[in-house]
Amino acid sequence: MKRYGLFFLMLFLALSFSGLRAQQTSPSGAKFGIGLSVNPISGLRANGDFKSRDFVGNAIAAEAAVPYQMFLLAQSPMVSVSGKLRLNGKMAVKGSVGLSGAYFNYVEYVPDDKELYANPFSEEVVTDRIRFHLSGGGVSLGLECGSDVGKRFRISGGASLLYSYGGAVINFDYGNEITVLNRTPSIMPLIADSLNMFVSNGDVAYARPLKRYNVGFEHGLGLMLDLGAECFLTPKVSIGLNATITPFMVVVQPQTYTVYEGYSQLKGETIELNRLVSPGSTSILYGTENLGLVVSVHYYL
Repeated sequence: MKRYGLFFLMLFLALSFSGLRAQQTSPSGAKFGIGLSVNPISGLRANGDFKSRDFVGNAIAAEAAVPYQMFLLAQSPMVSVSGKLRLNGKMAVKGSVGLSGAYFNYVEYVPDDKELYANPFSEEVVTDRIRFHLSGGGVSLGLECGSDVGKRFRISGGASLLYSYGGAVINFDYGNEITVLNRTPSIMPLIADSLNMFVSNGDVAYARPLKRYNVGFEHGLGLMLDLGAECFLTPKVSIGLNATITPFMVVVQPQTYTVYEGYSQLKGETIELNRLVSPGSTSILYGTENLGLVVSVHYYL
């Protein structure tokens, strides 16, 4: 992680000093800026989290089954549209809006039960599929206080309210159907061992998940602090580098449901059951783990 931080710091310094050849200008002259902000640490965390579980299936199991709720809040989107409005030479209002998400289409082969029933030595297979869709984002609004250093640099620090949201839906598709003759068909081990939490209700002895979803999004509200520098390469274009920390955030987790399908002994057919697997929870995140490094480019009007 440190080498990536050093890389972005060196890039920031290189771009800053390359702009010294341009026409000298005072950072205080610009009033409103709009730009793009990137938090590379968010991407590195997601990538490192994925690699630590080796396979897509392990990542899905870890994100979606711990053990019932899906905690999928992205506190800081990797890419955001940001803006600043300078109130005077020292103060500015700033804000950002960003989105994040991912889509997994995970497929595995399982034995073809029909062929296996006709021929115990059959090696025919069908496919099971998990479609896992994550979505989320964040909005921040706050104040920045800073001072100019020379005619090109500005050092600043600020505080913002940060609102984040996240949610997910998982859909399951199976190659083997549930029938009166095959009430417990073959399914991929990931679903059977990690993602299937059905408990018999007496009528349906076995069922497998069709869909798992949150009722709405998980919501978080917290405080974000930042400290950094901004360099004006031209009278209207600047680049910035800010270290951020979110020391406190309150999170509300919505209800989680799973739709199952199984064979009903009373009805003599395959039915669907929608079960509440979690009534929702709340949590408070605090400490020094929620660190970020924001690289931004702004154009001032």
